[in-house]
Amino acid sequence: MEEWSKYYLKDIPFKEAAFLEPEINDDRLNGRVFSMYGMEEPYKDLFQLIDLQRSICYVRSDDLSRGTGKSALMAKVYWDIKASSERCKLLLPVWVSVHDFRTINQLMGRVVDTLVFAGLMDIIKRALGTPDYATIQSFLGQRKPQCIPSEISALASILSLPKESLAWKYINIRRTYPTIGNVELFTDLMIMFSLSDTRRVLVFIDQFEEYAEYQRGAKIAQLGQDIKDLYRCMSTCGNLAFIVTMHPRTQHDFENRAGEIIKTYGEIMENAATVPKLEPKHLVKIAEAYIHHYRTEEFPKGLNDVYPFADDVLLYVAEKSNDNPRIMIRILGNLLREAMLSNVKMIDLGFIKTPKIHTRVGLGAVAENE
Repeated sequence: MEEWSKYYLKDIPFKEAAFLEPEINDDRLNGRVFSMYGMEEPYKDLFQLIDLQRSICYVRSDDLSRGTGKSALMAKVYWDIKASSERCKLLLPVWVSVHDFRTINQLMGRVVDTLVFAGLMDIIKRALGTPDYATIQSFLGQRKPQCIPSEISALASILSLPKESLAWKYINIRRTYPTIGNVELFTDLMIMFSLSDTRRVLVFIDQFEEYAEYQRGAKIAQLGQDIKDLYRCMSTCGNLAFIVTMHPRTQHDFENRAGEIIKTYGEIMENAATVPKLEPKHLVKIAEAYIHHYRTEEFPKGLNDVYPFADDVLLYVAEKSNDNPRIMIRILGNLLREAMLSNVKMIDLGFIKTPKIHTRVGLGAVAENE
């Protein structure tokens, strides 16, 4: 195990391949380290959209590069809701990360699996008692009097299974009940949750643009239809919202191909919190937040706050990072490992501008004017 205490750090603050997953017990990756500097406006905007009970809230940026802070902002709001006893009486936030999901059924299956993990199905089952046909028909009938028999049977099949099999059954339900749609069943589940619990469910979907990008060409129009189905679902159950990331290039394609549906059900920009283009001074604050989070209690007063980095190093790296937090985090992590390998106590500009170090940490060749 690497010993970072020589730099008065509990661990290396920066991960080389940073991503975000709140359920991971690693503060470098779960979104618990955050700098509000430069993010005040989109943070306020996103909370306002949630309070306005918008069905779909987009977290977007105008920057075409990846790693600009959309996921970090979303995670900050997610954690702040979970930390607020007042908000937790009204809201139930859950986090979904997009992986290789190419269809709406696959994506919704992952959402259902996450809701199982968050305990929503347990709440529904406790309210039902026995998840058999007659009980579900009577319970769901409080809000939806007309349910076709196969719909009730499908719900009974899903809810009677153990946790580890429930989402799989949901995804594959059409093998047994070919006339029943996944979004329709998801709506029924959320209606039953609304009869069991008063909280509004917020589904945070990180990297949603990656799902949208699979829908190239004519499939983009299908994505528009999927969004329409989700809007109808949320309108019917009344206790659900999706909060999703959206890349500007994906947004452009989406609006071009499915513009009429979007205009009818909800324009992206009227439901969006936009992350601004971060400046070097903002990136410096992000780096400081990570360093301070991992600082040991034994840190002596005589050293500068960002030790082992010299005061001007963070700004130098930030300026070389194309205004991208993910790039900066990678470079700073590489610098710390190079310093450890070289037994360097202070990472100053002289060390960074060593040609071999400068290239190997990801800063490229040293400019002639430096």
